[in-house]
Amino acid sequence: MGDQPAVNERWQGKWDRDEIRWHTDYVNANLQKFMPDLIKEGARVFVPLCGKTLDMKWFYDKGCTVVGVEAVEKAVVEYFAEQQIEYETTNIEGFQVYTSKDSRMQIFKGNLFNFNEIIAGGKFDHFWDRSSLVAIDKDTREKYVDLFSRVMKSGCTGLLEVFEYDTSFHSEQPFPIFLEDMNKMYSDLFTYKEISRLEDTTWAYPRSTVAYTVTRK
Repeated sequence: MGDQPAVNERWQGKWDRDEIRWHTDYVNANLQKFMPDLIKEGARVFVPLCGKTLDMKWFYDKGCTVVGVEAVEKAVVEYFAEQQIEYETTNIEGFQVYTSKDSRMQIFKGNLFNFNEIIAGGKFDHFWDRSSLVAIDKDTREKYVDLFSRVMKSGCTGLLEVFEYDTSFHSEQPFPIFLEDMNKMYSDLFTYKEISRLEDTTWAYPRSTVAYTVTRK
């Protein structure tokens, strides 16, 4: 899976220009509403394409060990600076790894598709996917779900937040994910359930934000 670039020029350019509309300065509402009932004590949580989301700190403050993967170094450095978390850096299998002094916060800077449970130091109890699946190219979705099937423990549950909209209005990332897409991607190795649907009025076209619980079989 190493044939995928660590980060494409489009996303790198957006970070360089601070054109990061997907980043929010608050913790995600679905995460706060639904995740507390799912979190296991001392859980390990996987956050793919994490950027500098405040959601990681939310998990951290709940006592979780948080592992993110991000391709853009600027996002990683800004995250630790803004959260005032001291860190050390090491190199593991092609990743530059930023680790908090207490080892409960790690961000692997590199190619998501080269990540695995061995590099991570074990499998995960939960995951949080916001703006990750919807951001990857459509032809890499199978690899993406395969990655999740390998790094997640059997029986683990995470949250997935996606968008639904008419593609005649918009044709680039974030891509829409519909129920038929969920069926195609997740039905073999995961179970899933829609738990929230909200009409998003902040965009120039009609768009729904949909949240699912997703459980590894």
